[in-house]
Amino acid sequence: MTNAVKNFWDSLSKDEADYVQAIMDELKDKAWSAPVVAGIRDNGGIVQANKDRMFELRFGYALDQVGIVPQYEIPGEGQSTIDFGFTSGGQRWCVEMVRLGETQAVKDATGSSVDADGVPWTGRTLRTGAEDPKQSLEGETLKAVERICQKCESKGRPHKFPAPDGAYHAMLVDFRTFMNGGDIYDRIHVALGAAAVAPQYRLFWNQRPITASFATKRMCGARRRFANGCTSWVSCASACTVMGNSRRRRNSSPIRICSPTPPPRAPRWRHGRCNRRI
Repeated sequence: MTNAVKNFWDSLSKDEADYVQAIMDELKDKAWSAPVVAGIRDNGGIVQANKDRMFELRFGYALDQVGIVPQYEIPGEGQSTIDFGFTSGGQRWCVEMVRLGETQAVKDATGSSVDADGVPWTGRTLRTGAEDPKQSLEGETLKAVERICQKCESKGRPHKFPAPDGAYHAMLVDFRTFMNGGDIYDRIHVALGAAAVAPQYRLFWNQRPITASFATKRMCGARRRFANGCTSWVSCASACTVMGNSRRRRNSSPIRICSPTPPPRAPRWRHGRCNRRI
């Protein structure tokens, strides 16, 4: 296969582009949204490269629609900032956004070709035992855990989220690109680790089970401090899945944010290969 069409697997759909444009028009006079909207416009407008900013705008808009006025880029630990702060039902929230875009490893595992009928295809192969171990289901899962953890720790020290002070700490993670959207087992594995999924879905790295962003075992001080103040870890794929940590019930959050245009259920990646017609 030759190199794949750029951004084919992490494209911006027309539905999402139209939805964001409508949001920008509606929020043009809102103070909280001004820096988000300006960031989108100053960096090319509604384009694939701005999906991180559009993810933030969609979340803020969802809050705005239920009468919650969010604050954007509130002070965090040290010199860092947290994407959103707001109060819902008398409870303060601090929410950090994470979009899992394509890694370099998964781009390298992607190619395109044209079949005998002249139909172009693009294929992506992630498999256990690949020559480059990063181009595997295990490598992508481990990288996702690492990217999420970077939001709450840096060199073993707390980052972003301060010590619990009564506010709920949460992360909203856009999973739509990870494993082509993945499935519930992929999301649970990243959040809670191998022990939280059935044996057939467990992934290993160097013959050891891959631990998770918020697994209680082997959690460093920074992540433990985040988890102690965390009410939910949220993933946004076909729809939002809310997974509370061991200290709270599942679905304990008073708000639930879902994709405005849920994509179809993604193909399973258990065999590591997925093909699409271009």
